[in-house]
Amino acid sequence: KYQYPNDEKVMKSTPTTMRIKGGDDQSPTAAEKKNETNPLDQGGEEKQEQQLRMVILAGPHKTASTETQWFLANLQWFFQKSLLAPFQWPSDPDGEIHTKQFSNLVKDLYEEQRQQKTKKNEFVFEDYKEGNFSYKEHYRNEFQRIWSHRQTSSNSIVLGAELWGPLSLHKYGPGAIRELMALLPSNKNKVTVALNYRTPRFDHLFSIYQQSKKMQEHLHGGDSFRNWMCKMDCTLPDPKLNLRVLNTLGQALAFRRLQQDDGDDVVVVDMSGAAAQGMDIREVYACEILHLDACKNPSSRNRMLATMEKPPKTKEYSLSGVKTPTESSTKINNSTAKLLLPPLSETLNDLEGQINEVLRKLDCSYFDAITSPNSGIRLLYSSYNASYCPSAFRKEASSFTDGHACLAIQKVLKCPGSNFPSSLPPPLPPPLPPVPTGMKRSDISNTTRMTIIEGHFSTILSIISVVTIYLFRRAMRGHFSHTKR
Repeated sequence: KYQYPNDEKVMKSTPTTMRIKGGDDQSPTAAEKKNETNPLDQGGEEKQEQQLRMVILAGPHKTASTETQWFLANLQWFFQKSLLAPFQWPSDPDGEIHTKQFSNLVKDLYEEQRQQKTKKNEFVFEDYKEGNFSYKEHYRNEFQRIWSHRQTSSNSIVLGAELWGPLSLHKYGPGAIRELMALLPSNKNKVTVALNYRTPRFDHLFSIYQQSKKMQEHLHGGDSFRNWMCKMDCTLPDPKLNLRVLNTLGQALAFRRLQQDDGDDVVVVDMSGAAAQGMDIREVYACEILHLDACKNPSSRNRMLATMEKPPKTKEYSLSGVKTPTESSTKINNSTAKLLLPPLSETLNDLEGQINEVLRKLDCSYFDAITSPNSGIRLLYSSYNASYCPSAFRKEASSFTDGHACLAIQKVLKCPGSNFPSSLPPPLPPPLPPVPTGMKRSDISNTTRMTIIEGHFSTILSIISVVTIYLFRRAMRGHFSHTKR
């Protein structure tokens, strides 16, 4: 059994040494070292041509993302020989590694973009404080430090922040994501964005409500589910706990549009599909997305999987001092559900099917774009297929957005004034064209942009011609009338 540290502080790590504080040395044996060969040690040319890889765990909220981050960060912290190789989990400004450390980076980049666009010194995130310290510059230096070790086996970067998911659909989110990519020190980058798709879809929505209720209880006791949904602004103006949080497929498409190189990709993991095949979501990330070296060696793989074991219930903190995520089922019984929907006579369980259909319609609005062979989006363990989204249903859902889904759920719950306003955000544009070999997506975007500009120019010329003819005819009619008089 692995021993856990007695103190509650996160152990500080250095690039060269990561040892257990207060526990046994879990260094690999000589036999294990012999078996765990580094493929980069086989030739100098391969080292120089090596590509920097970054994997972004983008959530979204309430999809076991914190638990996955906790697992991966501890693979680096827990062992003297990191089981996270060939990746590194960057350190925070205090030299520590933990699960929530990148939220400050997200807020830094987002608030910077928002203030540049609006010219207003206001903050969307209430807990964000502008100061002299720049998380953006800290992580730029940290990424450079990791990249400077590219002659070793741990030279790629993995990081996670649940905010990236919903922010990808927000007005200023894409600019913040581009700024994150600009922090990478190499021009030869491969960026993978990983997202979790949680089903049943209603369970994800209700879990988001529960999180919101916990956040609000200290203010006014929290809302019922119906009141929470009825108060939701369906124009979804700011990054809050709303329907953009559970729109995993919309987030995947938004991230894909931001990626520049044909080597970049987006991965969506169907959590229920993975569980049905006996796969733990953390193992999926370790071995099928990150392709960790530890997955290739039976001994290392067993040690890696052993870290999935939760600490004893008496322990409030994980291996690295981060609070261990607690699992709570969103399944509710009828007596509880009656308390969540006043003043309706129906229970939440009665309306669950209708809400699931609304969210299914939202998912199917992205079907053609997501499942296109050239989409650049990989679906793992997915049940998202033509039987889930038949053609007639897809046609009906083609222009259905997360704003429409919000209003449709409000109608199911009989919220007052749940009508479709004109200010709802438009659906995402059609899929991007495939990227030819050797080209960047930005080249395609520039070509497409020129085509659009040429089309607009032709339209403007046509309008000017029509207006000119109309004014000429009107002037001539006035001239003839004046002559007759």
